[in-house]
Amino acid sequence: MYFNADCKYSSLPAMCKKAVSYLNRDEIWRMTRIWNDSNSLFIDLIEECKEVGDRAADELTKVLNAIKNSINDRNKCAYVINDLLLPLLYSILDNSDNSVDINDEYTVSGSKSGFASLYDKRFGKYVNNSEDPLWEAMERADALLKPETQRIYILGAELGYLAYACWLATFKAAQIVVLDTEENIRTACDYGLLGRINEENIVLLCGDDYEELFEAFTTQDELTEFTAYYITQNIPIRAPKSGSMMQDFMNNQMLARAYEPRYAVNYWKNKKNSTGSLADFNEYIAKQGKESLLDECIVVAAGPSLADNIDFLKENKGKRFIIAISTAVRKLSAEGIKPDVVTILDPLPTVMPHLKGVGEFIKDVPLLLESVSYWEFTEKYPAPKFRVFATDYEKVLEEAGETNAEIWYGGSTVSVFAMEIAVKLGAKKVYLIGADFAYPGNKRYAHSESEDAVFETYVTSVDGNPVGSTENFKHFISDTEQVIKKYHGKVRFINKSRHGAYIKGAFSGKWWESIPTDPAGINEFLKNILEEKTFKWPERFFILEQAVTGSEMAGTLLDGACWENIAVTFEEIKKEFLCELSYDAASIQKKTGLILLLTTFFSEESDELTTKILEDAVTLRNKGKNVIILNSCEYLGGSPVAVENPVEVLYPEALAEKQDVVYKGVGFPYFQAPKGMPDADVIRSFLDMFSSSVPELVINYDPFSLMAAAFETITTVEHR
Repeated sequence: MYFNADCKYSSLPAMCKKAVSYLNRDEIWRMTRIWNDSNSLFIDLIEECKEVGDRAADELTKVLNAIKNSINDRNKCAYVINDLLLPLLYSILDNSDNSVDINDEYTVSGSKSGFASLYDKRFGKYVNNSEDPLWEAMERADALLKPETQRIYILGAELGYLAYACWLATFKAAQIVVLDTEENIRTACDYGLLGRINEENIVLLCGDDYEELFEAFTTQDELTEFTAYYITQNIPIRAPKSGSMMQDFMNNQMLARAYEPRYAVNYWKNKKNSTGSLADFNEYIAKQGKESLLDECIVVAAGPSLADNIDFLKENKGKRFIIAISTAVRKLSAEGIKPDVVTILDPLPTVMPHLKGVGEFIKDVPLLLESVSYWEFTEKYPAPKFRVFATDYEKVLEEAGETNAEIWYGGSTVSVFAMEIAVKLGAKKVYLIGADFAYPGNKRYAHSESEDAVFETYVTSVDGNPVGSTENFKHFISDTEQVIKKYHGKVRFINKSRHGAYIKGAFSGKWWESIPTDPAGINEFLKNILEEKTFKWPERFFILEQAVTGSEMAGTLLDGACWENIAVTFEEIKKEFLCELSYDAASIQKKTGLILLLTTFFSEESDELTTKILEDAVTLRNKGKNVIILNSCEYLGGSPVAVENPVEVLYPEALAEKQDVVYKGVGFPYFQAPKGMPDADVIRSFLDMFSSSVPELVINYDPFSLMAAAFETITTVEHR
């Protein structure tokens, strides 16, 4: 017997599997309810089979009676449903030979359940389960939702099965928000189940730009804590700019769901077993007389470079505060170097071997743990233990809110967590030891003498050579750099590894870390900027600005040759930047009479540059010109490259929210780029903003502005 993809009976196989699931969990009442809800469909199916003379009608009747008679025998009932009824339903409903081409990318195919399944022709794979897509969606909905879920955002319609399953799982009460292109949503309504959701429960947001849809998807609303989010698997492929961000979002969501049961157990056990909070820890350290050590902290991980820094640690014991990651404790014990605190982050039992054989050594060393770290480690740790908060687990957020405690940045690796500890304890200088994030000498750990590391990729090492690493380590490197960037200008991070991964922003003895002040030295410095292979344009721009600004602050007079070299260096940076910007000006419309005054610095104070810009604005307005002021904030922005005595620049953040500035009674529209410029994506967004009203002229007040270089791709730029 053949049914199309909209067959009302196609939900029966999924209902049968759900019934078996309830039976296996001894939830007989839920099984009975779902069976009663499906009863009328079975009756109608038997009647239709009889009408066409299908012998399946008798077989269905026989099997259904067997289920009715065995309802009190859980195992037998599950057997009849799973082994007798399901194969029979599949034989009746199977339309897997049927398919329809939707467009050049997708085909809608039938399935054993009779539902349609989406097939991606580009990658040769099914987007939905090709046997029973509704059952797959129901399982996913169960993992995604909580009883209090009131709204579900789904980026990617597929064929609407997940949206429909979420609606059913919330007893048809929750609001379902689906974001996708108009064509994909129409396909999901025509061939899938999106159209079966009650109108009052479904919101469809259409758009052709997946970056914009992703932004809408991640926008928080008033139901944040009662809202679930899900991105379907094919969406990141369609979003070249935000695909990696979407994939990260998906991975984080999956990890959060996978770890939540462990978080729950770890949280209540640690709450029971810990001695106190960060405030209690600070009191404990004060009683030990170690407050004076906190200005400079040493974070000790277990990478191979730990072995190279044993003498450094011995020399600094009692002089600097030593924070040991649990993996490093055995090596420190063997060397007789007692840390001032041990820390853990991992919620898994893999941390337990780190305690083996070191109990006596650390019996007076406190433990500072994240509140959902593995509970047994805390329970068996022989010294006082103190909890802090660095996850978004709901119980952690709830307790932090009640106690007015700060949520720290825990990151994806315990090294990052330890760096955060150092900063929170007041460190102004943090040394990183054993944070290699690579396998120099093919060694995994400092205590390993064998060359047994297996790597899957390479990263640039501190010594400038490629060194074996992993994709996970690359993520840890990025995470570490984010912490350094976060505290740039406030905390100095020093990487003591000499052959591990190079970490941007951490001092490691590189040539660029000490900026010369004499013209000859600066000329050599500029040459190195262009030759350094580890840099991309943001790093080059940053240290160029540091060199120019630093020399000016030092009172160094740069000669003509220096300025010529500076200009050459900037031109090379500009070329690299424009390649990344890759702005398509083909759609730019006719230029307007607008004049854009572009500056890299603008202040409410009456400094010389700001006054000049405002005077020019008034002059142009008096000539009947429409004038806008744009502050691109390209002043020591870029990536956090470590430099000696970095120049502190006060950003004009007070103006960031203003929409206009007034001078001599005349108001001018004012825009300001965010802190951290220059950034290619931000600059691209400004070009987009002016794409429908292209200025006839941009007047630029800084010869080293990448924003000005970007505007040269769409209009005339005059440099003043």
